[in-house]
Amino acid sequence: MATLLRILLLWVVPLKILLMAIFIGWLNTFPIPEGTLFTMVYPLTKGLLPTVWTGGYKDCPIPPLPEHSEEKMPPPHHTSYVTLPGSSNDTARTIHSKDPTYYKIPQSGIGMCCRYTAYDAESVRRTILWYLVHQGGRHIDTADYYQNHEWIGEALQIAMTRYGIPRRDIWVTTKLWPRHYGTNATLTAIPRMLQELQLDYIDLVLMHAPSHQPIPFLTTTSTSNACGGETRKSRKACRRETWEALTVARNDKGYVRHVGVSNFNIRQLQELQFMRAKQAAAAPIANHQFQYNPWVPDAVHDMFRYCQQHGIPVTAWSSFAGSAMLQHMASSTVDSLRKIAKNHGDHYTVAQILLQWAAQKGAIVISTDDDMTTTTTAVPVSSSSSSSLQLTLQEMAEIEDLKRDESAKSFFVTVVDDT
Repeated sequence: MATLLRILLLWVVPLKILLMAIFIGWLNTFPIPEGTLFTMVYPLTKGLLPTVWTGGYKDCPIPPLPEHSEEKMPPPHHTSYVTLPGSSNDTARTIHSKDPTYYKIPQSGIGMCCRYTAYDAESVRRTILWYLVHQGGRHIDTADYYQNHEWIGEALQIAMTRYGIPRRDIWVTTKLWPRHYGTNATLTAIPRMLQELQLDYIDLVLMHAPSHQPIPFLTTTSTSNACGGETRKSRKACRRETWEALTVARNDKGYVRHVGVSNFNIRQLQELQFMRAKQAAAAPIANHQFQYNPWVPDAVHDMFRYCQQHGIPVTAWSSFAGSAMLQHMASSTVDSLRKIAKNHGDHYTVAQILLQWAAQKGAIVISTDDDMTTTTTAVPVSSSSSSSLQLTLQEMAEIEDLKRDESAKSFFVTVVDDT
């Protein structure tokens, strides 16, 4: 026993500490080390080695497009569009040609996050092409944190050059990670993201979170000029400085068309609204993206109503809460959703019903699926009364009542930073 303990103390424990130190040091070589760690989790849950180690999956889970897809390419989704804040005399608009779609964002889109196929080069390229070419989708949502910009950019170039999809028809949203907040860091990150996406402009750039939440041991010298780096500005001052930089990127540089926020609370939104009231040139808050489904806490429902009252369009992620949540929910809750889906036809799923619920409330919805050949994005949702799927007032009320399910609260994982 003493010998075994000695081996553990002299060899096993120090070896584990050494390996952990090497791993942390390796993570810190990336611009967003916590993002790299995030992208490793989903492949591991599928028993796959992360592509940051292997370069790609041995067998791509997404099939290639069928031959001659360009000859059978469907028209764009007949989705509704949501009009973003702005006006005909908007400072930023003079930089771009007079595009009638300038303020129109497709109400349904595909999210390039939170599944193992979002972190493999070939899977991402095929996913985007299936969505754009085979399904007629036109709205792509990603983030710098997801580390798949370059693969999305490659797919966009194929879609535009080989399949003839005009750039003006494709809407791309990405997000700026808090490590890159602050004047210099933001105005350095935006051109880099443009280069990675191989685009002349980005339709919408969001501040991904209110502030940077440091993770022990994960630091990087590449963001020392950002807020919270060497400057150590307050989080409120950092948000303000970042918004000013995004305004420059929009109004003066023409790098982006619209700017918005993600995962903010009402007070943090009000900071930017007050700033715009004092500075007429400051960009309007074009969009607020946050987790929104029937089960979110009351504070999030309050946020949704606040945005509607103040003319800030909402993009809802996780509108169908995730498969794990649906499996765990009380059977009566799931059954009520299944009944609603069945009322509209056997080809509709619970996920599509929940997406439609959010859309009819006025939200822009982002969905994800590992299987792009049968994804929920294949049936676009819409707030329009002419949509093929339209929930009745009674069905909308039934879905609203799902928030009473106490078991769902444990699945709401996003904690909005209140600093």
